[in-house]
Amino acid sequence: MKKFLLAIFFLIVVAAAALAILIYSIDWNEHKAKIAGQFSAATGKKVVFAGPIELKFLPSPYLTASDIKIYSEKADNPQPLAEVERLVARLDLVPLLKGEFNVEQMTLQHPTVRMKIMDDGSLNWAGELTAQQKQKMEEIQVKLMSLSIEKATLTFYDAKRGI
Repeated sequence: MKKFLLAIFFLIVVAAAALAILIYSIDWNEHKAKIAGQFSAATGKKVVFAGPIELKFLPSPYLTASDIKIYSEKADNPQPLAEVERLVARLDLVPLLKGEFNVEQMTLQHPTVRMKIMDDGSLNWAGELTAQQKQKMEEIQVKLMSLSIEKATLTFYDAKRGI
């Protein structure tokens, strides 16, 4: 019986080591387009990860991404709605294993946000979500415990009033 339990324990240790090696061997930069596509599909905004992405699990899970751009779904404005020089997020491990995103701490470094009221009175960030996008937004569980914004720039323009 001892040998059987020892063999089971050994298999669990080997499986955990293999899983750790597999996770560390993933180059998340190869999956940037897919990750951006999922964000875009859920939000209706075009998201571009122009810089490197890194996801580490030890000592605690964290995500870093650089040079992130968010564009309007309207093709008439080539300038991004927002740009983030660097995003750093510390994640909670147990919910992450369940497919949930509990962000313990997120820092946005040097974000630039552009808000504009168009001639027709609509906001450049506004857009209609499809039924599928609304469903995805309802299904996604994201909890944000703490957010820090460092050296942000907000540009606001009211085209209707010329301000």
